[in-house]
Amino acid sequence: MVKRICDIAVVFFFLLSVCNSWAQERALKITEMKTEPNVVNSGGRVVISCRVSHAKSSTSIERVAAVASFSEWNTLFPNLYDDGTNGDKVAGDGIFSLMIQVSVQAGEIKILFNAVDKEGQETESEPILLIVK
Repeated sequence: MVKRICDIAVVFFFLLSVCNSWAQERALKITEMKTEPNVVNSGGRVVISCRVSHAKSSTSIERVAAVASFSEWNTLFPNLYDDGTNGDKVAGDGIFSLMIQVSVQAGEIKILFNAVDKEGQETESEPILLIVK
């Protein structure tokens, strides 16, 4: 009987841990990923952006970054902004943006966004493509 109670307690705490983990992962979301424009000439400028939300509040978001991949290189953009600067249109609207200059030859650039909250939870977006002609 005692062993059965212990087994049930172990399962309960395991499920509680999994549920807490799942809830924390879902607390931070990245949506509405885009580039403006979607097609750019080499040497042109483009604004990359995404909406980031947090279940607690927008003040729980620590950092939003992006990685652009083309052929065999990756470029890290460690800070996207939601303060009306650096290509961001409206401060505090939850859309994090950055104006970048594209200096690669024709092809497709894959862009991934990454967000981290103040508790260290992290999430990554699905990739989007920027076409360089």
